[in-house]
Amino acid sequence: MNLQVIENSQQAIMCYEAGLLDIAYISGELAEIVEGDSHLNRFSTAAIYKIDFNQQTHPQWISRNIRLGMAKSIDRETIVKKVLRMGYAPLARVNPAGYYFESDGQDFAGDQSLYDEYMKYDPEKAAEYWAKGKKELGVDTVSIEMVCKTDMTNVAEALKVEMENHL
Repeated sequence: MNLQVIENSQQAIMCYEAGLLDIAYISGELAEIVEGDSHLNRFSTAAIYKIDFNQQTHPQWISRNIRLGMAKSIDRETIVKKVLRMGYAPLARVNPAGYYFESDGQDFAGDQSLYDEYMKYDPEKAAEYWAKGKKELGVDTVSIEMVCKTDMTNVAEALKVEMENHL
């Protein structure tokens, strides 16, 4: 087996088209470009994109209200449909449905609404939590720095817009 790790989706597509790769992961605009190609196959994978909070050097993330405000400001449905565009399902749990089963056969993550109280998109509630968090911290603004892979820049930009619009 010869495994190549290529971080840039556009480069992966070019390698695939040149016959240098057997499989290339694509999403977003690239998915639209190859839509209808006879070589395009969609298959289910368990992948999670998440945000980690650096509580050690950025104390605003210690505030539960700041984190809840941020979580409720994100419209995951829109991001997977309009940014990623490859049939993804938005997750509100660490595990996707249909991959992990209990010994009795029950889907471990079958109920994706289990954490709606914390994760469901609700801009009004997000703004309330955010205001409470700022008050707790004694600040008027909270600055966020995001670091992401090159291929996730479009998702990071969508998150930025969501948060700026609602918070």
